[in-house]
Amino acid sequence: MSWKRGLGIGLIFVGLFVVVTNAVITGAVIGFNPENYLGLLGIFLFIIGIFLTVVGTASSAGGLEEHVERLGSRIAVYETRRGHKKEKDNTYYMTDPNIFLTDKGNISLRDFKDVYDIVKRDPELLERARNVYGKSLLSIAQSRDKNKAEIAREFLKILYEGKIPKEEKPTITKEEREEIKNAFNVGWKTDFNGVQRAILRKYGLWYENTAGGHLTVYPLANQNLKVIISSNPSDYRTGRNAASYVINLIRKVSGEEKKK
Repeated sequence: MSWKRGLGIGLIFVGLFVVVTNAVITGAVIGFNPENYLGLLGIFLFIIGIFLTVVGTASSAGGLEEHVERLGSRIAVYETRRGHKKEKDNTYYMTDPNIFLTDKGNISLRDFKDVYDIVKRDPELLERARNVYGKSLLSIAQSRDKNKAEIAREFLKILYEGKIPKEEKPTITKEEREEIKNAFNVGWKTDFNGVQRAILRKYGLWYENTAGGHLTVYPLANQNLKVIISSNPSDYRTGRNAASYVINLIRKVSGEEKKK
């Protein structure tokens, strides 16, 4: 429970107690006589309590969403013995960092099937399970690691009863975005440094120095798509903007490839 919500509930009860006590003693809930000021104080505490309860409840809801997202980002899949596909029920595992499905911190595909048979009986519990595990498993299933992708799909088949939701493969992952941001946020002087050039090569991009003190970044496969960046960044924001330009360019290139 949020401390704001707890304090709010406490103030509501205190406020009601003060109002009722004042009414019993003076015969009036509120008033402007000195003996009735206690009633005004009670109502004031009651109003503050309601406000804190509402704010605390909203904060708790937001915190729960963040907690679920953090848990989801820590979910992973693995295989205990490679090459034993016929025994995948016992060799395919998923981590369970929030101890939601098991008290061990991980769960085999076989145990996952057994637990799911129980979970699916409760619609609310089923929705929570899909919220906690679905997004992460879908992300792993779209990854370049074929073995982990296969394991994730097996868990997804159970979680969604064979109807795995279609999720468009992201053109660039969160980790890749952070890598680009870290490379360009440090800035440069008249020319990109080695790390920044390596990033451009990694994503099939390159650049040219152009007139007017600018750098033109473009994909090697389609030089018509390009972004122009200052060769003399004035402050940290220039580097941050350059990272955004590069990320958007990579997404744009990916979009063009899908159209072909």
